[in-house]
Amino acid sequence: MASKGMLRIFCALLLVVVIMFLSNYIVYKNSIQSIYKQVSENNRLVVNNVIRSFDNSFKKINDIIYSVQMLPYNAWDEIDSGSIDMHDAYMMQKNIGTLISSVNYIEDVVVFHKNSSLAITSTGTIHLPELFAIKYIHPIYNAEYWYSLASSEHPLKMMPTQYFGRKTAGAEAPGRKLLTVLGNNQISELNIMVFIDLQKLLSEVNQISMMQGTSLFLLDENQTMILNTEDDWNMVGLLSDLRIDAAQESTVQRKDYEYYVFKSEYNGFTYINKSPREFANLEAVSTTNQSIMLVSILSAIALSLLLSHFLYKPVQNILKLFGGRLGTGPDYPNIKREILRLQEANDEAQRRLASVHEDMRRNYFLRALDDHSDSLEFELQGRSYFGELLPLGQFIMLSVTFRPKEDQVKHSHVSPEELLDCLQTGLSQRLEHVVLFHEAGLTFIGLISLRQASHKENAMNRVRSFLVSLQNKSFQNFGIIAAASRVYISKISNCRLAYKDIVRCYSERNLTDEGPLFDIQSIRPSFRVHLAPQEIERLSYSIMTGNKSEAERLVSEMLDANLKLDIQYHQLLSIAESIFYGMMKHFPSSTRLPAQQQELEATFRRKLELSVDFKTVRELLVASARTIASQHEETQTNKLNRAAIAEYIDKHYMDNLHLEHMAELLETSPKYFSNYFKKHFGVNFVEYLNKVRLSNASEYLRKTDLSITEIGERTGYLNATTFTSTFKKYYGVSPSEYRKNPAM
Repeated sequence: MASKGMLRIFCALLLVVVIMFLSNYIVYKNSIQSIYKQVSENNRLVVNNVIRSFDNSFKKINDIIYSVQMLPYNAWDEIDSGSIDMHDAYMMQKNIGTLISSVNYIEDVVVFHKNSSLAITSTGTIHLPELFAIKYIHPIYNAEYWYSLASSEHPLKMMPTQYFGRKTAGAEAPGRKLLTVLGNNQISELNIMVFIDLQKLLSEVNQISMMQGTSLFLLDENQTMILNTEDDWNMVGLLSDLRIDAAQESTVQRKDYEYYVFKSEYNGFTYINKSPREFANLEAVSTTNQSIMLVSILSAIALSLLLSHFLYKPVQNILKLFGGRLGTGPDYPNIKREILRLQEANDEAQRRLASVHEDMRRNYFLRALDDHSDSLEFELQGRSYFGELLPLGQFIMLSVTFRPKEDQVKHSHVSPEELLDCLQTGLSQRLEHVVLFHEAGLTFIGLISLRQASHKENAMNRVRSFLVSLQNKSFQNFGIIAAASRVYISKISNCRLAYKDIVRCYSERNLTDEGPLFDIQSIRPSFRVHLAPQEIERLSYSIMTGNKSEAERLVSEMLDANLKLDIQYHQLLSIAESIFYGMMKHFPSSTRLPAQQQELEATFRRKLELSVDFKTVRELLVASARTIASQHEETQTNKLNRAAIAEYIDKHYMDNLHLEHMAELLETSPKYFSNYFKKHFGVNFVEYLNKVRLSNASEYLRKTDLSITEIGERTGYLNATTFTSTFKKYYGVSPSEYRKNPAM
């Protein structure tokens, strides 16, 4: 360094190194802050969606509790006399199972009475102390606790999440975390408990999509913690950090965390989202990057010293350098590799930013479909995405759903990302501007921008031809169904109206419209449906006799009649359910068949929900008819069954029942049936039928204001004279006298 010339060269190179270091450091810091800011904004949208999902879940639970309270069955009606109506208990259990079948995060619903040990669950009946000694073991929340709480009137209560144990094969199994809701018993004497699986609930509301390090706390209206996602939480520390006032929505920033507080208008619950003000593990990343930069600058200084030495050599060495003959000069291959590595790192950062931007744009669009998306913050945020979503003057909304065909489920594995890419690429080649997003499952929704409303028909034709080509070539294992809205002016607020069009279009499309694309404007309302009770009765008779071919013919005729009327799809689903339950009411009675009945009903409802057209609905009903008729074939030899005969008479006593009809129904002779009936019932068929009819007639006389003639017709008598004479024969008084004094 004694030479001034070498010193100048070294200082110049060192200045270049310092400038490069400072530039890279500024870019690094700004990049981290920019990414965090965008991820934080995206996390805010995700949290809002999670909170609304929680509110919707609690509404659904409240609706289920109210529905159970409104059931027309009460096994404890005669509890004062010490008796339990097990028929009502069975019907209540069956209805509870149906109500919670579509809500996967509800583990069980328990109904009990404060004066009885009987408890009704979705799977059967059990003594309440035994239930909490086997399935829901807890040192505090035991049967005595719930009896004590149920002894007085109380509103709906939600208990803090607790670990409940259970016994399996005599041993206690690991506990699971449950959220317990005790229903309002101020309108009913029944107490209803709902056990909610916390892990499934968090999965349902998509809590895992929140930013790493985020925690969610839920407080009830009394500021009691009932749910949290952080294991090492401190209630005192949390409340000392926050001041929960009456404001519905607020944000509080502390040293390391930012708290977003939201109060629900629905139930007064307080949601607290705790998110870090920096990325998790950001300090370790920063330390590593600083170490890398320190090593780089030291290496650059050393390289500057070396370059200074070579640059200060005589001109001939410089000429050799330019000629490429210096073996000890600068390492150009390493410099090139470093430049390429930096370019790759920059490209990766750009891809990540693009992914974050796409996620934020998707969350913004899906939130625009919500009826509560009209806040000032939402409008301000939308300004940066409006031009990307709706660049032209008008738009239509498009929804596309892929549903695996029933016989091709094993061969239909494809990811939503692949389907979205295929749809976006194909439609972008055919339309001026289209943007699509993944909504849920295999359903995709997006916007098609139009310059004029008159361009809609051309756009729909192109979309239709593309979907047909997809179904015929690339996705033969799927059924594809799509819906299009009306044309709207390009305003984000109109997205909600367009989305309602989509929902209506899926439900109300006409049967004769050819798919896969349905337009809301092509819907033709229909109020004429074909559903004749006598045809369903004939179908039921065919099922009872095991006549599969006749049952299939009747099902096809009823559906074809509605197809000719061009009814709407939601009407077809209602008709299909009516036909199915018309067949199910004659499902053979047996101690081993209730589970089969429930499985058959659950399978039918699941497949009906997944059906996309008239053909699949027809095939589903025909298959159900075959299955139920087969059950009757298996029980054909047991038709002369005392319980089955009594049940049939109880259900059809108002019809024109006679020996010949019963014998034909049971495929035997009238004489044999008459002898069998008197042997097993102790009276002849006519006397038994009269007793059943007159028992129901006495109920009408005591509880209704119907005329004598109307009561006679409702209980199976052809005229009032026959009814009056028969009633007087068995009761000793006329119907009019009995009505005046039922105690006679």
